[in-house]
Amino acid sequence: MGLPALVVVAADNQREWADRLATLGVARVVEPTLEALASGLTDLLDDAAARDSMAQAGRALIDGRGVDRIFLALSPGEPILEGRVSLRLLEAEDLPLLEAWRDDPSTRPFARLTSESDRASIWELGALDDPDALLLLAVADGTMGQTPVGFLRLDRCAAPVPGWEVVIATAPNHTRRGIGRAALRLLGRLMPKDAILAHIPMGDEASHSFFRALGYMPISEEWYRANHSPI
Repeated sequence: MGLPALVVVAADNQREWADRLATLGVARVVEPTLEALASGLTDLLDDAAARDSMAQAGRALIDGRGVDRIFLALSPGEPILEGRVSLRLLEAEDLPLLEAWRDDPSTRPFARLTSESDRASIWELGALDDPDALLLLAVADGTMGQTPVGFLRLDRCAAPVPGWEVVIATAPNHTRRGIGRAALRLLGRLMPKDAILAHIPMGDEASHSFFRALGYMPISEEWYRANHSPI
């Protein structure tokens, strides 16, 4: 949960795990006495840097997304040109790769890109900790393992209807393989009861055509909604 902690060892068989947590930097071990607890609590309350460090270490160790990882790992992939694609959660260690994609001029997100400020918000990397945002990587299977080939961002929205607004981008050097199409098919299968929406600015005919071809239905001049029917 990313909360700093004091650990009290109440039995000998707990010592090993308590020491491991301390080594990982997610907790401090204190003796089971009132004096030790009071001293440990005071020290921790007075040390903001230590609390921040413990919180970061805790989130890195346990972030509450294990069920999502398992669900995505067990979900079958979709065929693309030269392989199959599946989805997984974007992790903190993926951020340098995402930054490289963002800065590559050949990377073109589909949907909601009308200004540089829009472009910056689409790639806002702090969304990893946002409960109202979901960041996913599309990965292709190959002889060398899984290769990241695309990025999806979903943001919870209330209008034009309650649901999730999606933005998708294909990685540089992996265009024209059907990755976007496959990733959105997977997304519809993984979230069949959710309204998945795409905002397409007027004049962006390429994105309008892209989402229409995927079966997204227009609900206004600039908004489309997935119908989750076979594409």
